[in-house]
Amino acid sequence: MIFKMEESAEDWGGGVRENRICFIGRNLNKEFITDAIAKCIYKGDLPLRFKLGEKVECQTDDGWCKGTVIRLWDEGNPYRVTLDDGVDVHAPLDED
Repeated sequence: MIFKMEESAEDWGGGVRENRICFIGRNLNKEFITDAIAKCIYKGDLPLRFKLGEKVECQTDDGWCKGTVIRLWDEGNPYRVTLDDGVDVHAPLDED
């Protein structure tokens, strides 16, 4: 559940960067879909174990890597961590 974040090299022409979900179908219940998606967005009331600046270890495809917590609740993810090799990753809720 950890993934690397990479900036797109594509020029957006100075426009607003945003994500959109497109549903294609007939007679879709817009209110139901909107409410269901809204329930997936974290509102910020869940306490986290690690604090900003804290040293952590993240399990990645390359094994356990050391890093530093640089953001909390970044783009809906509990942690954003800069690994010691300079790569930024999002990390899920932690487990012992």
